[in-house]
Amino acid sequence: FPSHDRAAGDESCYAIGFFTYKKNKDRGDYWMFTEAVARILSRDFGVRFHWGKHFPLEYEEIKHLYPEIEKFKSICREVDPEGSFQNDFTRRVFGV
Repeated sequence: FPSHDRAAGDESCYAIGFFTYKKNKDRGDYWMFTEAVARILSRDFGVRFHWGKHFPLEYEEIKHLYPEIEKFKSICREVDPEGSFQNDFTRRVFGV
């Protein structure tokens, strides 16, 4: 793994999870809580979040966490110039 990969090497790694069993229409307080926690943890501690779970952050909030994100975006544009494989999530989070 590259040296900037926080999951590699001898450093301690941690995982935390937040769950709710509320129905979608009742989750407003849960979404507000998870968004606040995500912003604080990424900004103050450089935490990176699971892409396949609830991901409330946007490109401007995460780009500093991924040193090669511009290279990734370039590859995306090269292999998918029409944006066929993009959606609202990828546009919001990757800024493509």
